[in-house]
Amino acid sequence: MDDPLPDRADLIDSTLQLAPLTLIDGSWLAGSTDYQLASSERGHFLFETYWDELGNGDLSLNHPLIYRAMLREMGIDLPPTRSPEFAAWPGFRDKSFETPVYWLSIGRFPRTFEAEILGLNLAMELSGVGGSYRRGRQSLEKYGFSTAFLDIHNTIDNVATGHSAWAADAIDDYLAQQTPQARPDVWDRIRAGYRSLNPPPGLLSRKGARRAQSERRSHA
Repeated sequence: MDDPLPDRADLIDSTLQLAPLTLIDGSWLAGSTDYQLASSERGHFLFETYWDELGNGDLSLNHPLIYRAMLREMGIDLPPTRSPEFAAWPGFRDKSFETPVYWLSIGRFPRTFEAEILGLNLAMELSGVGGSYRRGRQSLEKYGFSTAFLDIHNTIDNVATGHSAWAADAIDDYLAQQTPQARPDVWDRIRAGYRSLNPPPGLLSRKGARRAQSERRSHA
């Protein structure tokens, strides 16, 4: 049995706290707009995914604009995303910026962290298809809010021919370019990128983070 749908106030709050993340939808792929990357087979998948997030030049299909329209239905009109006023907006909790900062950071290093970005991209495209998008749609519909944002994602992220399939194909192409000796390490990096969307909590996670920091210092 499904859990009860959130009440209206909780739905609005969760939608708001997701705004810093959702209003930069696809930013982990921003580096894939480089023509040398976009012209490769795997880079083409990533570029097309990023371009879809922006609506392919059609403002009515631009994901951040669709999300802003939904927020306005909820009585929330946020400052421009690029402005200092957005970052300082009092309705946001600090935690709501953790994942957006990560996306913006890793997206600036498409070559250095290519394997990790490929894994993160797959995790992102799979994250809502079916289950959470379906529940989110039911919640929005219950209170009379537009479901367009979730409808468009549940369509284009599909695992057969959509973004999720493209993400898997990009990983296959990347792995095919690796030598047999390098492939296990590359696969570990892809897995790390996949897991980075929802990093594990607890003692083992903290130990792993400290070990990674120690290894980075030893190679510096």
